[in-house]
Amino acid sequence: MKKFLLAGALSVAAAVAQPQPANFGPDSLPQPNVAKGTLTKAVLAPGRTYPGVPHDYQVYVPAKVDPAKPLPYMVFLDGNGYAGDGMRVPVVLDNLIAKGELPAMAVIFVNPGNLAPVKPETQLARFSRDWEYDDVRPNFSRFLVDELIPEVAKKVNLSANPDDHAIGGTSTGAVGAFMAAWYRPDVFHRVLYFIGTFVDMRGANQVPFWLRKTEPRPLRIFLQDGTADIDSYAGNWPLQNQSMDAAMNFSGYDHKFALYPGEAHSTRLASEVMPDILRWLWRGYPAPISQNAPVVVPTPPGRGGRGGAGRAGTPAAGLPVAPRGPVYRQPAYNVVTPDKQWEAIAGDYTAAAATAANQAGDVFFVDAKSNRLYKVGTDGKPAVFKQNAGGAKALRGGPDGRLYAIQATGRRIVSWGADGAEKVVASNVDGFDLAITQSGNIYFTDPVHKTVVLIDAKGQRRTVYSGGGIEAPTALALTPDHAFLNVNDAKTREPWSFRVAADGSLEHGAPFFRMETSEQNRLDTAQEIAVDNSGNMYRGTIMGIEMESASGRMDMILNPPKYGSVVSHVAFGGPDRDWLYAVEDGKLYRRQTKRKGAASWEPVKPPQPSL
Repeated sequence: MKKFLLAGALSVAAAVAQPQPANFGPDSLPQPNVAKGTLTKAVLAPGRTYPGVPHDYQVYVPAKVDPAKPLPYMVFLDGNGYAGDGMRVPVVLDNLIAKGELPAMAVIFVNPGNLAPVKPETQLARFSRDWEYDDVRPNFSRFLVDELIPEVAKKVNLSANPDDHAIGGTSTGAVGAFMAAWYRPDVFHRVLYFIGTFVDMRGANQVPFWLRKTEPRPLRIFLQDGTADIDSYAGNWPLQNQSMDAAMNFSGYDHKFALYPGEAHSTRLASEVMPDILRWLWRGYPAPISQNAPVVVPTPPGRGGRGGAGRAGTPAAGLPVAPRGPVYRQPAYNVVTPDKQWEAIAGDYTAAAATAANQAGDVFFVDAKSNRLYKVGTDGKPAVFKQNAGGAKALRGGPDGRLYAIQATGRRIVSWGADGAEKVVASNVDGFDLAITQSGNIYFTDPVHKTVVLIDAKGQRRTVYSGGGIEAPTALALTPDHAFLNVNDAKTREPWSFRVAADGSLEHGAPFFRMETSEQNRLDTAQEIAVDNSGNMYRGTIMGIEMESASGRMDMILNPPKYGSVVSHVAFGGPDRDWLYAVEDGKLYRRQTKRKGAASWEPVKPPQPSL
């Protein structure tokens, strides 16, 4: 019996079912002399995101709109429930738009798709609702942004301003709605969700922690649950939604949480106050919704955490100690500030890739398509440094003032002087990435042979790791004091850490770090690692730009330069090495930070991380 009740509670119908009749107010009832909008049904043909799966949807357009004026819009998942008598969204919109309490807007009511069997009379369809909505990857956001919304825009003039867009969902659909806005805040700035399934169905139980660790995004959120909601093998709905609320409080989001005493997995009370919910969600329109401000929090002595102040340790071997600053509640604000966002580096390049800085702070990057090497000076403008980069796929600034690179086409490591003169350092190299010490030792990863190789300052080469534990050694970086070498494994989510012995050998290696990602995206795709003087490691993932502290924890996630793709390369540059450069979709960006990048020519002992 319990299994039957749980299954029913999680079905599409029960997601918006009303256990008791709702007591609707006048704004949820048809009113005389209020013009009714149109509701048009359509079918979206199968696309790239969900092959073979069509989607039914309806589009609401309010009465008396100017077709030449772009309309704000909302998207509702499990659309039939919101368009019908259960939630009555079209009726509410008719009334509130007529009273001037909401802007005139279009609404897309979309249903989850199903993959039909070959023989429907004897075979069951594959139901896609959980796959689409509970998936915490960006797949559903791609479906909306790349397929559904453009199709609707062929017939309805839709606004392109994210402040004009909202998305909503119920139960599993709540996860789908929130994750769509989470991955694409450049499209959606307003979210409402009811009885959210942020439990361990497909990894949504992780989302509260992502909210805490990630740089705040420009979102306004309404969420609702009942104290008697489901408690199952996957988790406890009320507790998880309270955790979502606590995470939003911690990170300073503009949000409102309605927790109804005694309510089960139901939207009855939420449907009754839908007019007030929509008024709250759209209040102040058209004023923009922006990122929140940093909040300073006191830090107990000796506790750094989040990349902030902490025990600095004792200087050793003449190395200076990297300073640390104040601590902010939102961990990303210990690295960046909301008033200094990403800047695009414009130029005639076509596909930026590997990046590195020299001692002057100039940043170099490879244009993978044109095979050119560019230099970005202090003016922030790229200029061609070398016409033929030899297929360079990894760059590093050396302590001798030269720029080092792995050339894939020639299977060699080379260096260039300030005049562009090229010198061959090593041949027959199947290298992916390289790191250089102050003494001139070069480490490079060899994913073909699953090794890490050392070329010492005398040019002698030897393998320093071939243990087999790293399946695909790729990006690597030294710690600021050159005491440890960190190596990514492209086949896992756990980068390794090795101690660098006095003779340059690697010892006591272990999968020490942890990449934060969804369970469905386990692989490390970072092509390049950046390290700051505090020992924090930065690399791009599907979540953004993650920062792992020297203690091995993933402490925070920076928002990427653009949403919808993954940052591939990162490096610190600029005269003070406080600009973080990032490559995403072949474009180069930079953002000023509160950090200073580590450098091969200037080793520094980092402060002790919070333990």
